[in-house]
Amino acid sequence: MIVSDRHISISNGMRAKSIDAAHRVYAYHLAKNLKQHCRKRGDVINLYYRATYVYRVEEFDHLMDELKAMYPKVYDELLEVGIHKFSLVHSPRKRDLLQHWFHDRQSNARETSTFLTPDADQHIKDRVLPSQRCEIHPIDFNRFKVDDKWNEAIIDLEQRSCSYREWVLDKLPCIHAMAVAMYAHQRIMFRLFHNWMAETGLAMAVNPVLKPEVWDITDDVRNLVVLPWKKKRLAGRPKKDRTPSVGKKQKQQTCRNCGQK
Repeated sequence: MIVSDRHISISNGMRAKSIDAAHRVYAYHLAKNLKQHCRKRGDVINLYYRATYVYRVEEFDHLMDELKAMYPKVYDELLEVGIHKFSLVHSPRKRDLLQHWFHDRQSNARETSTFLTPDADQHIKDRVLPSQRCEIHPIDFNRFKVDDKWNEAIIDLEQRSCSYREWVLDKLPCIHAMAVAMYAHQRIMFRLFHNWMAETGLAMAVNPVLKPEVWDITDDVRNLVVLPWKKKRLAGRPKKDRTPSVGKKQKQQTCRNCGQK
């Protein structure tokens, strides 16, 4: 979808290049053009914006009928522009785009050859060779001492932590954790990369929101009364100037005409 002004050259250029996209106009710019056809600009803009952003066709038709009765010139110009170019309810765009986005990527994730997301998979590949040079010294079933020739680290599989802190901060296994994984013959791979598995990372689904009439609201939520925040107002006039932060000097106010402080 291309959103721009109403110049005809844009639509002609799209057709000439065979661009498969819809051409829409800015609601704000169109509202400024509508002000030229009436005196009570506030009423026109209010009706126009209400008609632009409603979600039901019946509401849109009702508002357009009001606009036609009160401001015929504005109504005619909107028809000339094209209702589908500014109205939300008549726009052919997919309102459930995000829902389809997650579904498509979940489908692609299931077709991958690895159980990791692409970024995590590349991260692991870059650390396979360095991790093969590490020396492993088991402490117990969950803890291992790893020496990579430059640093020593303690890997705790139970806590999913490394004393070198790279695994803890980046949330991706470092070369020490990779070395332990290969030492254990990949029996703990799922424990290392659980948060970066393709099915886990894309497990969330975007569900559609139904009408409020069918919402299942419990009685404790329905009867909940939300009170405003209780804050005691300080005496005197409200403060206008922000308190400067530590180390920042407050600018001294001077008269604009005479320069007196």
